[in-house]
Amino acid sequence: MLKWLPHGMKKIWVSLILLAGLPACSLFRARTAPYPEGIIFPLTETHSLDIEGEVRESLRLRGDRLYFTTHEGQVYGVDARERKGEWEFRMDAEAASRICVGEEHVYAWDAAGTVYCLDADGDLMWKAPLSEPLYEGGKEGTAHLFLATTAGELLALDKATGETVWRFKAGDSIRCEPACFSGTVAFGCEDGYVYVLSSNGRLAGRFAAGGAVRGGILLDADRLFFGSFDHFFYCVELPDLKLRWKVGTGGGIDNPPVLDHRRVYVISRNNVLYCFARKSGTVLWWSNVPARSRFRPELINDRITAASRSTRLICFDAQSGQDRGRFDAEMELRANPVWYAPYLVLAHFDGHTGKGRLSFLEKEVKASLVFSKTAPQSPNEDIEVRVEAAGFFQPEYEFYLTRHLLVQFGLHFTIPVQIGEARRVVQERSEKNSWDWFPEEPGLYVIEVKVNDEREEVSSEKAFLIAKGDSNATG
Repeated sequence: MLKWLPHGMKKIWVSLILLAGLPACSLFRARTAPYPEGIIFPLTETHSLDIEGEVRESLRLRGDRLYFTTHEGQVYGVDARERKGEWEFRMDAEAASRICVGEEHVYAWDAAGTVYCLDADGDLMWKAPLSEPLYEGGKEGTAHLFLATTAGELLALDKATGETVWRFKAGDSIRCEPACFSGTVAFGCEDGYVYVLSSNGRLAGRFAAGGAVRGGILLDADRLFFGSFDHFFYCVELPDLKLRWKVGTGGGIDNPPVLDHRRVYVISRNNVLYCFARKSGTVLWWSNVPARSRFRPELINDRITAASRSTRLICFDAQSGQDRGRFDAEMELRANPVWYAPYLVLAHFDGHTGKGRLSFLEKEVKASLVFSKTAPQSPNEDIEVRVEAAGFFQPEYEFYLTRHLLVQFGLHFTIPVQIGEARRVVQERSEKNSWDWFPEEPGLYVIEVKVNDEREEVSSEKAFLIAKGDSNATG
């Protein structure tokens, strides 16, 4: 077939034919998977911070600082990097709000209807006595702080002074956190409408849902995302408030949603975490949460975590919904989880003592040795030494052995003496997590393993007795 080709061209064609028969992996080096970032299970508490009281449903992170309110009327600023409280501010009455965090200021209001504006260091900038029942969620806009009343008014307060600039009367009570965009504001109402107002407080449009709209509205680009108590979740286009899609849920929704580039996540009142396709609303996956939750889920890279009024934190693969880990906090959770690398921060509350706590969790890095047979054993027995490790990515293992002599007293007693052979490598570093041991001499042996990956390293050791004569091994 190649007879008519010049001699040089024949060599080229033969080489190409041979290469075509090789597997692709022989032509290109296998791509090394990147080291996983974000939340990795199992988790362990490495630091904690005690709190006087119960966190009111929300932790907010701005830069290196965590902010929150407690039911007892305290506003806290916590240095997340140093894991210590920086300041606290006492309101005149019990808190009626979750924390509201703006670009430069934080806001909170108490049960008497007084609104407080604090700077990042906890100093009072202004205080506005409105003396009316306010919804617990608010939002900072470009020029205004937007607050809702349970009497059905949306208030726009001047961010600099706290003075009320305008009011808008809706058709019923407002129990929804507003969304701000381009000088306008949108909010849901108990009358089943979502209202969109201009910067001067005039009605720009409204959308009719089938039930009360609570929890919160999320704006992204030109779309509004929100849930309703008609058991539907909605995506509505701006500026004409045209329905893009809606999808049924098993319960009403009073939780704020979260988004990534392709998906929407929200928890409904039937204790289900839903994942919808952002463009179409298709249900991609769903999973139960342990208890009722009004806490926002937390997206951490390719994973989503959810807390509820239980002791358990749950985590799923954001794309597939596969279970990625659980953590039992032992005390009930009281707010959304917050990711501040390398920590996952949780807020707990002990109802018996009335005390709260912030827990700073990190991935647990550990290794332990497991033997196929129990000690003591007789010489010349095969024993598999295996490593159980957690917190590593593509780990490697190196095994070491040290032998100590046994000194015999009488006919039945042997006592190990801390002298003997030097520590030596018995299995060099490799991906194999087990070592086949065949001890030929009696003695007290110390087996050690060093486990390491690109970032982590842990050692573990265990003693094992090899005795003369018969053993009582059960392995």
